[in-house]
Amino acid sequence: MYYSFLNNIFIPISSYKTRYFTENYEEIFKPFYNGTIEVTNNKININRQSKNEYSLLDSSITNGLIEDLKNSHTVDNTMKNIVKKTLKYVHIDGQPLQYDDLLFVDVLNVPGNYFPFFHTDIEWKTFCDNDGFQLWILLEEDKDIAPRGNMFIMETDIVEPGIGLKITKDSVIKTSSGSIFEKTLTEYDSLSDINPKIKYLNAKVGEVFIMNQNVLHCSDPIIYNSKRRAINLRVVYKSKKNVKICNLNNTYSLLLRSKYDINCQNGYCTLDETNKLTEV
Repeated sequence: MYYSFLNNIFIPISSYKTRYFTENYEEIFKPFYNGTIEVTNNKININRQSKNEYSLLDSSITNGLIEDLKNSHTVDNTMKNIVKKTLKYVHIDGQPLQYDDLLFVDVLNVPGNYFPFFHTDIEWKTFCDNDGFQLWILLEEDKDIAPRGNMFIMETDIVEPGIGLKITKDSVIKTSSGSIFEKTLTEYDSLSDINPKIKYLNAKVGEVFIMNQNVLHCSDPIIYNSKRRAINLRVVYKSKKNVKICNLNNTYSLLLRSKYDINCQNGYCTLDETNKLTEV
């Protein structure tokens, strides 16, 4: 239901609203472009207050598993094993994570460049009190545009969970994400006002890109109907038994409330151990 909403309603409307950006992104990027993101195997801090934390990991994590991943539309044993291998590259303020404290939040595994505009993911607005991170793995290149077709990353201090950037000819608008009727948070005269550094993710098939909640990213808009295929997953860190759900009117929060029997009171909801959810 959520992906049907994304594909048939949200993405077409968003693409129309961001048409200036997708038609002019090369000129827009040029003054702020800082090259490509290569494999570093660096560790990242997943504290939700940390900004611009990301790393590209080599393909040893997915060695021999790509064909299994192509068939994974849920969190199966293959994905669980990949997450376990990835844990040594993530931490919270220097402290390691335990696998049993993780909650997996949906898997997207379809061809295309879903969101050709800068954003941080709406799920981090829903899980508002929790740290977490994302995994993105390229499964198939679009041979017609390779090595293009992956994504761009923007480093900037204005980043926060659950936002979008609407870049127009005359301004840059920071918006709340998650609904058709976006809310303007801040408006800037130009990109220069947010001092961005834009990089291209130069991932190869099987390499694992990890990022925390506060990384603005954008599908490569080179071709709107790209055939490139990647799998991505969000991982919520449960430091307590209960996981708080807030921002109750965004599309993802509404989906959770319609799909699961969740306790709601005093303006927020909670998932707890009785839900026995390993994947949302």
